[in-house]
Amino acid sequence: MSLGLGFFEIGQVSVSNFKNRSRRLGKSRILPFATPTSTSSPVTSGVPQGSVLGPLLFLTYINDLPNGLASTVKLFADDTILYGVVVDDSDCGILQYDLDKLEIWQNEWQMEFNPSKCNIVCISNKHRPPQRTYFFCGSKLEQVDSASYLGITVNNKLKWSEHFSSISSKASRSLGLIKRNLWNCPGKYVKRAIPASFDPNWNTQVPPVGPTP
Repeated sequence: MSLGLGFFEIGQVSVSNFKNRSRRLGKSRILPFATPTSTSSPVTSGVPQGSVLGPLLFLTYINDLPNGLASTVKLFADDTILYGVVVDDSDCGILQYDLDKLEIWQNEWQMEFNPSKCNIVCISNKHRPPQRTYFFCGSKLEQVDSASYLGITVNNKLKWSEHFSSISSKASRSLGLIKRNLWNCPGKYVKRAIPASFDPNWNTQVPPVGPTP
């Protein structure tokens, strides 16, 4: 963390304050399981949830993740997407090399990726695009036809049918919930419930695929 803060030219005094405060916390944790509990162990790293500085410190900590990678990396909070143009087998090798470098980064900075939540989407109109088996953190990455990223379902043909089907399905479930629970309520309450149920899915997922103004 101190290296990350130093990169952004945050003064040494401020860095020392972060270090000292972390040492003074003296936090410990116990893991309960049914009736017995584990022994207490000290918390040596981390940021308290709900803190104002938490998101800033986290972004500072992972800010150098894309450094030295040939592929393009996009970060959003703790979501990471790695992609590049693959024309031949050498490009596949570059992508695997970047995955290996991400493993080195996680080991150095003690920030573990979750390979079970990682997969490969090959976006192409070719009948036989260049492909290979990719490995990450000791696991073989599954190749899928579509994946969800920040609420948008992207498939291997860049078609939006799956995305719109997902939105429609969520809308149908929300409408069914309203019908089952508010069928006997005054209309004014139903009118309030409909936007509250539909807007979170509709407004956050539809505009990104629409035309840019």
